[in-house]
Amino acid sequence: MKVVKGDGNGNLAFRITDIAGDMGEPTRLDLIQQADGDVIVVLRDIETGVQLAIEFCTLFGGGRNPIISERLRRLIESIVEQQKAER
Repeated sequence: MKVVKGDGNGNLAFRITDIAGDMGEPTRLDLIQQADGDVIVVLRDIETGVQLAIEFCTLFGGGRNPIISERLRRLIESIVEQQKAER
């Protein structure tokens, strides 16, 4: 897993990439938090290169699933804090 802080550059707050599953799947999860709070969830098949993405917006951005976007932001915050603690 790789955590990159974007500091708002290119509308990027955090990018967490290459989250591997627990069962050895060839699929990776990426979480991208934009500076405006929107969160993009990406599933990537590392063998075929196929990727699917879904975006969850804040209420201010027309978000229809505020509980999901809020929880995803909390998850990203927890991962970032864990990475800091491990350094």
